[in-house]
Amino acid sequence: MGLMLFTHYLFGYVGTAICSIGLVLSLCSVYIFTRRQMRSAVATYLAGLSISDSCLLSLGLVIAINSSIPPNQQSELFYSSHLHKYLFPYVYGCIIWFQFTSVWVTIGFAVDRWFAIKWPMLHYTYSSKRASYIVLTIYCLGFIYSLPRFFEYETKLQHEELILVGNVTERIQHIVINNKVLQNRTYQYIVHLLLYSLFQSILPLLMLSYFNVELIRSINASSNFLKRFTSLYVQTTRVGRDTTTTTPRYREGTITRSVICLIGLFTLCQVPASILHYIYMFYRNHPILYICYDISNFLILVNSAVNFFIFTYCNRKFRRELARVCFHPRTNRNMMLRTSSHQSFRRTNSYMRTPAHSSHNLHQLDVRIFYGR
Repeated sequence: MGLMLFTHYLFGYVGTAICSIGLVLSLCSVYIFTRRQMRSAVATYLAGLSISDSCLLSLGLVIAINSSIPPNQQSELFYSSHLHKYLFPYVYGCIIWFQFTSVWVTIGFAVDRWFAIKWPMLHYTYSSKRASYIVLTIYCLGFIYSLPRFFEYETKLQHEELILVGNVTERIQHIVINNKVLQNRTYQYIVHLLLYSLFQSILPLLMLSYFNVELIRSINASSNFLKRFTSLYVQTTRVGRDTTTTTPRYREGTITRSVICLIGLFTLCQVPASILHYIYMFYRNHPILYICYDISNFLILVNSAVNFFIFTYCNRKFRRELARVCFHPRTNRNMMLRTSSHQSFRRTNSYMRTPAHSSHNLHQLDVRIFYGR
C-alpha cells in the first residue's frame, strides 16, 4: 500500500503537472521550429526531438492520470478499471518507440554538429534536406524496433469466485493486464538485453559520451581562437539594447553548446533507467526496486519536459522567434505585408514609365534625329 501511495503522489500529482506543462511547451517548440523563418538543419533536428517529446509526454499523461486516482477508488472508476487497462499495451509500445526516437535524434544532432566542425564546407550542402531524411528514417526504424513491445502485454477478462457467508459463492469479473513474455527467457535476452543494449542503452550512451567530449573540445578550441583573434573575427553591432553577433564561428559555438546541454541532461536522466532495467531483468522482488523504477521513469518525463528551457537559453534565434510569435503577432504580420508590398511596388516602378515621361523621351529622340545627333 505504501508503494501505491508513493506512485500516487509522484506520478499522480507531480507527474500530471509536469506532463501537462511540458506537453504545452513541447508543442510550442514544434510550432516555432517548423516556421519558415527557422528553416535549417538545426531546426529540423530540434523539431524532430520536440515531436518525440510531445508524444512521450502525452503518453505519460495517460499513465499519470491513472496514478492520480487514489488506489482504493481505482476499481470503482471506469478509467482505471477499464479504459486505462485496454490502452496500456498500446501506450507501452508507443513509449518505447518515442524513447528510441529521442535517443537517436539526439545522436543524429550531435553527429551533425561534429560533422559541421570537421568538414564545414561539405556539411552545408543540402544540410536541411539531409536532416529531414535522417529524422524520418529514425522514426521509421523506431517503429520497427518497438513492434515486439506492442505484443508483450494483453488485457483479458478474469473470473473469480468468492465464497460468502453460508457457503454462498459469487462470481466476479475484472480486467487484468497480463505480461505474455515474462517467462520467455529467449525473448527476454534478445529483446530486453541485446536489442535494448544496442539501440537504447549502452551503445547510444557511449556514442553520446564520445561526441559530447569532441564537442566540448571544439568549444574550448574555438574559445581560445576567439580570444587570440578577437579583433579579426568578432564583429558586433549594437542597436539600442540589442547586440547582433555576425561571426559564423560564434553562432556555431552557440549551437554546439545547446547540443552539449541536451546530451548532458539526456545522459543524467536516462542512465538511472538503464541501470534499473538490467537489475530488473534478474532481480524483481524487492519493493525498493519498484520505487527506484518509478523515480527513473519520472526522470525520463522530466527530461522531455525541460528541453524547451534549453532551447530558450541556448538558441538566440529560437528566443527571437518565440518573442515575435507571443508578443508581436499582428505587428509582425502587418510589417511583412507592408514590406512585401513596398518591395513589389518598387520593382514595378522600376520597369514602368508614365505617359508624360514616355512622351518626353520620344520628344528628345525626335529632336536628336532632327539635328542629326
